[in-house]
Amino acid sequence: MWKFFSGYAKIRVECSRPEGFVNCALQRGAELHNLKRSSRREFTAVVRSSGLAAVREAANECGAELQILKTGGTAFLLRSLLARPALTGGLAAAMLLMAFLSGRLIFVSAEGAEERIVLAAQELMENGLELRFSRAKALDRAELIERVSGLDPSIDLVRVEVDGVILRVHILTAEDGGSGEDARPASIYADRDCVIVSISASSGKPLVRAGDAVKKDQLLVSADISAESGGGERVHSEAEIIGEVARVLSVRVEPAAALPVPEGAASRFFAIELFGITLPRADKERGLAMEIKHKARLDCTFLPIFALDARSREFVIGTRKLLRKEMLAEARARLDAGIAAALPADALIVSKITELIWEEDGALTMSATVHTYEKIGTERYL
Repeated sequence: MWKFFSGYAKIRVECSRPEGFVNCALQRGAELHNLKRSSRREFTAVVRSSGLAAVREAANECGAELQILKTGGTAFLLRSLLARPALTGGLAAAMLLMAFLSGRLIFVSAEGAEERIVLAAQELMENGLELRFSRAKALDRAELIERVSGLDPSIDLVRVEVDGVILRVHILTAEDGGSGEDARPASIYADRDCVIVSISASSGKPLVRAGDAVKKDQLLVSADISAESGGGERVHSEAEIIGEVARVLSVRVEPAAALPVPEGAASRFFAIELFGITLPRADKERGLAMEIKHKARLDCTFLPIFALDARSREFVIGTRKLLRKEMLAEARARLDAGIAAALPADALIVSKITELIWEEDGALTMSATVHTYEKIGTERYL
């Protein structure tokens, strides 16, 4: 690792006096590392690429046979790239192009309205505002929404989404149902207690910002934008709000449980296993369990056939005291299932702290504090 940036080579040296060769190489300024002697006359070592010339001189002077087993590091990589100028130029151009395009809008599209409105919006974005190949961070959403909304009086709602290098504009008109329920003035309220991680409102007035702790039913984005518009205008609020939500879940595992318990003496039998199927097999419906004592593969055929020396024993459902490792496994399984059921499908777990409590009666209580990032907010019409 230390020699990667300067380049290195792993060499094999065979000579009558290995110690003399090492001393000769050191006198010429070559540093040998990771020396491993494979025989009385032979050893391997790692040398920097800058010391290869000195090692070759030492090999000629001592009459040693020198073999380069492996090369690596930046020096050899650069030498390989410089030997292929077309490949090097192509890689450099590709990297520059990726760096240039990664933060820009390559594709712009309008959708959701009739064809003439979509074409007008597409023309506006490509030629009027020149958004194609513009920087995504420099996009003025408010201006874009205002310009697109002014294309036609029938446009009721415009939503702007940036998905990587794609800019999508969704246009809703009265004929599309934009003036129906979806276009009615609505505010966004918190649907759970959380800490705001990010908030991006395309319409409406945000009342919170990142880092604020909010309670359930607290107003997050107001439909009343009269302060901005200078009148009593109300809009249908649209926003993407991410919040950090904390949940505490716990399960309790009793020290005893109803489990299959063996009963009676075990009977020995032999069976054949093919593709995971045992013939004959213990019938669980009749309360028989099989325990394999020895398993050997039959090598007389290419099929995966195994001979089994097994024991079968009848079992009944009874109460058995659980081992601590069994209780831990049961608690983890139940707690993980509870967490999966409690979290929304789009939740991202950012931290999970688990606590174990062994009760005086032998029971185990396992609790977990789970922090997640989730989409927050529910609309309420005014």
